[in-house]
Amino acid sequence: MILRFGEDGHQLRVEIGAPTSLFQGIGVTRMGFPLSLDSRGTIPVGTPLYLTGQVWLGSNQADWLGFAWPDRALIAKHGEDGGALTLTLTNDQLAALERRRAGLDLNLMVQIEVVLGYDPGPSDTQQTAGMGSNGQRWPAAMSQMPLTLQDGQWERLLAQAAVGTSLAVVVPLPIGRDTPSTRAGDQLREALRKVNAGEYEDAVVTARKALQAFEGFPSEKSIVAAAPDPRTRSYQDRNAMLRHALHSIASLAAHDEPGAQPVRWTRENALSIVAAVAAFVACAATGQ
Repeated sequence: MILRFGEDGHQLRVEIGAPTSLFQGIGVTRMGFPLSLDSRGTIPVGTPLYLTGQVWLGSNQADWLGFAWPDRALIAKHGEDGGALTLTLTNDQLAALERRRAGLDLNLMVQIEVVLGYDPGPSDTQQTAGMGSNGQRWPAAMSQMPLTLQDGQWERLLAQAAVGTSLAVVVPLPIGRDTPSTRAGDQLREALRKVNAGEYEDAVVTARKALQAFEGFPSEKSIVAAAPDPRTRSYQDRNAMLRHALHSIASLAAHDEPGAQPVRWTRENALSIVAAVAAFVACAATGQ
């Protein structure tokens, strides 16, 4: 795309490629778009180039993904200059991308705006850098372009960044009502806070408290006695069995106790327990 600024012949060729990198962070992932700039000798060298972008899923701009920024400060140079445009996505957004993509190519729309910088120098009347003869000190231009990342390329990026295995679980939490799922949701939010703070054992204990918000389930022994054949057990019976199994694993000791089999809680296994409890709460809440 060619951006034209004002009436003074300033031009900037901007090329943005389909995403080529994913960098995993804590709860977020940074997506990198190759970026190429060339002022074709029409912009004085050293002129600041303030570039901002926005990215949408699809070509109709229906689903906004966020703002995108250059990975470094940009200035006009002789010839072509390279870099990257980066977009930050949450794990929930990545999960939504996969649901919407449904195994097809990933189609994006990128909109960029570039403003040429101007330093007035010792006098307001001095014309330098981006200021043209028409008196415009901060000339700006905007454009859009569609991008397509093929299915196989996207899946390879997910695999390389180890983000393809993440899963977002949305737990329904009634507002203004005292229900088991509401109480469990409060505990799960606290458990996640403890995971992020490095308090892994406490996070598992808090997840176990979320399970204790759901009471009245029949015991495993009574379920097996009433329905020896697992195929004949009801949805409620299976939820009860899941609850008892999760409560059991979340009750493992993190330190040596007489007769106990201790476990070393790490971020990975503690987060797995919290996620499993969240999945149970999501299932159990439908039966309230």
